[in-house]
Amino acid sequence: MKLYSRLAAVLAVFILISCQSSNQYVVLGGYAQGGTYAVKLNAAGLRMSQPELQHAVDSLLEKIDFSLSGYNKGSLLSRFNAGERIKPDSLLCAVYDASYRFFCESDGALDVSSGPLFDIWGFGFKAGELPNEEQIQDAMTRCGMDRLKPRMEDAIGTDGLICAQDLLIDAEGDAPV
Repeated sequence: MKLYSRLAAVLAVFILISCQSSNQYVVLGGYAQGGTYAVKLNAAGLRMSQPELQHAVDSLLEKIDFSLSGYNKGSLLSRFNAGERIKPDSLLCAVYDASYRFFCESDGALDVSSGPLFDIWGFGFKAGELPNEEQIQDAMTRCGMDRLKPRMEDAIGTDGLICAQDLLIDAEGDAPV
């Protein structure tokens, strides 16, 4: 929740600044997520220095990178997808839970568990060639959020850790709601 509070505070600053009548535009920028970013905002009335604001934006983007980056091999998401046991943060849990909701609302059209299909077609992080029908069927058996628990928090162990296997619905009748 702290991350959401910080994000809300930064966004509130941006919104409040943009509502001021006097225009003092500031451009912030840097490197993040394997590329560059730029934020242009009206800083009229801002009680935060430009370096402080730059630090706040950079800190937020670093937290997102640490949690959700598919390109950062040390991120929680990358380590989770590699089969490691991780201690998920609130951002990863929120994105998983939202993804599950979108999966249900879209009748499965949005499925963030489709990595095996991405890989065999060469769209993921592994080189691929045109797959044959057997490879496609094999990959399909490892996809589908309907095979997973609806909430990540419900699968976290008493030690605070989780791995991908913990999200699988077990054969004893756990079913999505």
